[in-house]
Amino acid sequence: MTSIRNFSFFIIVLTLPIFLPVLLSPYGYIYTFTVLITASIFYASSPKEPMPQSRSMSAHTKIFYLFIIIIISKAFKYSDFSNPIFLLLIPFVLSLAVIRYASSVPLERSEEFISKCIETVYYVFLIQLVLSVFESLAGSYLVSGFNAAAKSYQGPEDAYITRFIIPVPLFLNPFNYLRFGLSGLLGQHNQWGLQLPIYNLIFLYGYLRSRNSRYLMLMFLVIVAIILNTTRTSLVLIVISDVLLFFYLYVSTSKRSRMIIYIIAAVVLALTADKILLVFQAIVTKSDTLSIRLSIYQYAWYYLKAHFSDLVIGYDYHALGNLVTGFLRSANYNVVLHGFENGFFDMTFVYGISGFMLFLLFVFFSVRTMWENQHKAILGILFVLMIIFLNITLSHVFLSFVLPFITLFLILVSKDAVLQKELLKKQSEV
Repeated sequence: MTSIRNFSFFIIVLTLPIFLPVLLSPYGYIYTFTVLITASIFYASSPKEPMPQSRSMSAHTKIFYLFIIIIISKAFKYSDFSNPIFLLLIPFVLSLAVIRYASSVPLERSEEFISKCIETVYYVFLIQLVLSVFESLAGSYLVSGFNAAAKSYQGPEDAYITRFIIPVPLFLNPFNYLRFGLSGLLGQHNQWGLQLPIYNLIFLYGYLRSRNSRYLMLMFLVIVAIILNTTRTSLVLIVISDVLLFFYLYVSTSKRSRMIIYIIAAVVLALTADKILLVFQAIVTKSDTLSIRLSIYQYAWYYLKAHFSDLVIGYDYHALGNLVTGFLRSANYNVVLHGFENGFFDMTFVYGISGFMLFLLFVFFSVRTMWENQHKAILGILFVLMIIFLNITLSHVFLSFVLPFITLFLILVSKDAVLQKELLKKQSEV
């Protein structure tokens, strides 16, 4: 049986990449091996599954193992056993631990497990939100290592976050008091911008299951957080997701026609995501970084085609940053980027063509997991939209503070689908 104490350890392991850097430097071997060793011990000590995993979650397990093999192969190929290589392992080891533990929860305790997980994400989000506001008001990150790389803001008129236009008097504008976008203790606003849409999807799912108004309040707080975070891609994504949820729940059309509408809307949004973001940038913000990114993507695509055969398992960790820096200097862009800031390109250069193919399989089996649930249409569409939007102008989702939460969401959907089937089975037997 899964005890409360074991669940506490499970949550500690899940949130290590968020809260451990407050105590340990995120740039050292101590942090990396603390997370890896803790997650590995938890994985090994988790009880064996009392019932088999769903086929989709079994596929996710195999995919994560293959990513670990790719990373280890890269280490030997480039003779690189530096800390960044081991950092790449963390999201997959954590996700495997999440799957192993969750699969050990017996069917009769699945409902309790789902409720506890959603409630835990709720508390983690609130802690990040409160501490992030404190960080930004103080103008200093709680993780000391992040301050060295942080920008220095002289005043509201120069602050990066004032690019957002809020039509209120200056003294009421929250950006007049914040020194930088909320980072969720992750040291950079775009990092939390990757995580917040996952939280929104989990709260959205909580509302789908229970119709509890508390989740609507949490979704509202996520919107507030993403506005103060200033990651435009995630803001657009979250608003679109919440609007689609509203139509799914409250627009009175047949299931068939409703699904067709959502699929068409999702395809259109996915194909025009870059245009939507550019329009949003022109109307709401003062930043031109999206235009710069689009030119970088053109360069990445050209380079990828020219060096396709060299990218079976990807370049070494440092090559990506050097490649991007070289292009920025040649194009006279006065910005500093550590990657292409496009998850599809970054993933291909870091994990290679083989890694990108595994990513496509990951998305396929994730959608398949949602197709087992009674809310399959809306969940599948929102998940694919999230993957596209987050990857298109930010970074790939295989990060230590993103992938484990995506894995947790997939597990909740999968377990809920099993509960739904058992309920229908019992009703048919009566």
